[in-house]
Amino acid sequence: MKTACRCVILLLAAQTGARGQDWPQFQQNAAREGRLATGPAGPYRARWIWCGPELTLRNKASKAEWPDDLTDRDGYSFPLPPSVPMTFAEGMQPVHAGGVVYVLDQEGQAYAIDLKDGQTRWIGENPGGSVASPVVSGSLLICTSVLGRVTALSLADGKEQWAVETGRAITGSPALVGSTLYVANHGGYVWALDASSGRVQWKARLGGACVGGIAADERGCFVGAEDKYAYALDAHDGKVRAKAQLVGQGFRQLWPVLFRDQVIVQVVGTVCVGSEHVFDDVLTAGTNPDEEDRNIRRWLAGDDNGGRWRWAGGDLKHVFALDREKLTEPFVIPNGPSEGRGTPADPPVVDNQGRLLLWWRTKFPKFTNNQPSFGTKFTLDISALDPASGSRVPIDNGRFTGQGAETDNAFAFSVGGDTLFLRQRFRGTHAMDLERSQHHFIQVESRRRDGGSWPAPVSYVAEGNLRIRTPNRSDATRTAPAVAADAILFAEPYCLTCVESAR
Repeated sequence: MKTACRCVILLLAAQTGARGQDWPQFQQNAAREGRLATGPAGPYRARWIWCGPELTLRNKASKAEWPDDLTDRDGYSFPLPPSVPMTFAEGMQPVHAGGVVYVLDQEGQAYAIDLKDGQTRWIGENPGGSVASPVVSGSLLICTSVLGRVTALSLADGKEQWAVETGRAITGSPALVGSTLYVANHGGYVWALDASSGRVQWKARLGGACVGGIAADERGCFVGAEDKYAYALDAHDGKVRAKAQLVGQGFRQLWPVLFRDQVIVQVVGTVCVGSEHVFDDVLTAGTNPDEEDRNIRRWLAGDDNGGRWRWAGGDLKHVFALDREKLTEPFVIPNGPSEGRGTPADPPVVDNQGRLLLWWRTKFPKFTNNQPSFGTKFTLDISALDPASGSRVPIDNGRFTGQGAETDNAFAFSVGGDTLFLRQRFRGTHAMDLERSQHHFIQVESRRRDGGSWPAPVSYVAEGNLRIRTPNRSDATRTAPAVAADAILFAEPYCLTCVESAR
């Protein structure tokens, strides 16, 4: 029955265009599901590392005729250059279509790079530079910039085809549904553009700046504004179809995720540096998962258990399931704070079994490990959300992956096949098999640093911090790898890395 259900899910996904071999926009589609039907299986190795248009390191372990030694081992550093001509924002997730990877730098360049060998096909102009992913639409690559410009480049040669000035910075990745492109800027304006021509279909002004991401479906788009409201806008005319006031500090570095008839919205939680222990007293009181669920709901409703639970109240909610039509909240998700340094917990993904996966701090982990995470007595586990109640549904394969996360260093998610890919710059890139709980270390910047050893198959330097000069400083956020059928791709500030299966 499980196999039959999965086949139905994949068939429906293929019929709606949510799958395929391409990753044409941020998190693969406008719903921000973050998944591909297939992906590379572990163990892993580097295929190539693109260090700018003049240098691509190609792994001779991948092809015998390629020249570069990209096999990690004690004492060995990859032959990366001391400086590069571009800077990639840490929020820059590459996109790809038709075997070509597209990525934007902060200096104002767009690059088309061959997925197979890392060869630069062309360089285009994206005035102002970008911290958000582009979109592939038909024969165009559509880029947004921190100057508020939307620029469409030809996929054939990178030449500009049209441009629209929105007037304020765009820092969230645009969303494409059919022929309509949605963008939101720091002026609080949401624009709907015809992707083929740049024609403005409508623009609407919200009650605050839009600094985070946007999601969309055939009915319209969903976006958070810094007036603390989540908005649903109509596809036809941009009118506000619904809005919901939320708590928290806003939507910086976050984006909505569309899941069944809901939109999952996260906010930057009201936590601060040193608050990793917040919520431990609630978890201590639970004697089983059901009681833990009830206790968290009580705590979020303001019940302090006779003074034994500190900071009780709805102000510490950070993830919301809202009805996609009216943005009402059918239930409270019993998910307490998982981050304690002012960095928001990363938004969820939808896996190929149709489950919504997100971080849960719990006394009763089943998937990652059973060890306390940094700053708390309990574990950051990865679990599914019950779409009918919001409750935690553990991923229980009878064993742990052995790889956990820290409350100040969690990971962003993407999915390929049965593999969950996790990434953040400091602790690197990992893969977890969702069916067998098998963990594969993929990449880390340095093999030895921060008091530990990190023997990933892709480690840029043998020890210490990697120091490669870039023209600008990159922002600090977390972005999952883009997935292809036989590779994953991720941007460092100083390079673009392509990783493949070593099988």
